[in-house]
Amino acid sequence: QDTGGFVDEESDGSQASAQSSSSQAVSHSDEAMSRPSGVKAAKAAKAKRTLSVIKSMWEIKQKEFELNEKLSKKTLLETLLRKTAPLSDLEMALKNKLITDILSNA
Repeated sequence: QDTGGFVDEESDGSQASAQSSSSQAVSHSDEAMSRPSGVKAAKAAKAKRTLSVIKSMWEIKQKEFELNEKLSKKTLLETLLRKTAPLSDLEMALKNKLITDILSNA
């Protein structure tokens, strides 16, 4: 049945649009596939560099914390040693502990 060619044109048009949408889907996947292989490797390398920088910063912070702890122990021991009044039992125990800690870590 011929209805003036309108039905045929519509059916042809719908087929053409279906074909173009499927070709667009293929072209999008082609774009993803055509990306240079070095891009993913570069992103992964950047992530690894960032992780290594964070790890090294963490190690530096840990060393800094240890040094600050040693310094505070030495400062506390110096104040206990400078004290002219007799030390209480607690202060004497602390002084002995600090001396032991400092000498064992030296």
